[in-house]
Amino acid sequence: MKPVDIRKDQEKGLLRLSKNQLISLPGSNIQIDCFSGSVWITWPKAMERTLSRGDTLKISTRGKVCILACSDAIILIFETGGIWHKIFKGFTSCFSFKKVLHSQS
Repeated sequence: MKPVDIRKDQEKGLLRLSKNQLISLPGSNIQIDCFSGSVWITWPKAMERTLSRGDTLKISTRGKVCILACSDAIILIFETGGIWHKIFKGFTSCFSFKKVLHSQS
C-alpha cells in the first residue's frame, strides 16, 4: 500500500483515518494529537510510537513521517511554533475530546 502524501491531498489539521489507512508528511516540528482510535507512527532515525486516544507526540526530526491507522482514528496534525501552534494549542485545551468529535460529525 502506497502512503497518501497529505501535502498533495489536504492541509494538515483534523484527519479521519480508516483502519489500515497509511499517510505520510514532512516531519520537522510537528505535533500529532490522537482524539480517537489508535495509530502507529514512524519517523527518521528508526523512531516509532503508537498513539491512542488522548496521546500526543511532538516530532522535531526532519524527514518523512508515516502514520498507519491501527483502527478507525481521528488525529490532529499541526506545526509547532508560530501562530498556528498557539491557535491549535488553545483549541485542544478549551474543548474536551468528546465535544471536538461531536462537532466534526
